[in-house]
Amino acid sequence: MASFFFSVGPDNMGRHLWRLFRPAFLYKMLRTRAAGLYGWDILLKGTFRPGPVIGERLAGIIRSVSDAGHEVGLHEWDHHDWQAHIDTMSINAIHSHIKRGVELFRQITGREGRVSCQAV
Repeated sequence: MASFFFSVGPDNMGRHLWRLFRPAFLYKMLRTRAAGLYGWDILLKGTFRPGPVIGERLAGIIRSVSDAGHEVGLHEWDHHDWQAHIDTMSINAIHSHIKRGVELFRQITGREGRVSCQAV
């Protein structure tokens, strides 16, 4: 058995691109060959138009991991928004993020999540 944590909200991976102006992040992207690993289509998600909702597009995969008996939980609703703005988010915004994620996660798996993993 393994533990899996899913971001279920919008895929805004491309909004991290501004970080390329930070030398350490640029070096990391070059060192890991991110463009070849992920592909430009993934690296640009959410940049020019709203990113697709991960939980809607990949519900079958998330459900199959849960149904296989693995521990599954919510990582975040919107990974980029959480990482970029958690320090300035109001308590209501934080609550909204978590609530949206929990609700979609419950719809996908058919049960309450027992664990979560929030990046800060």
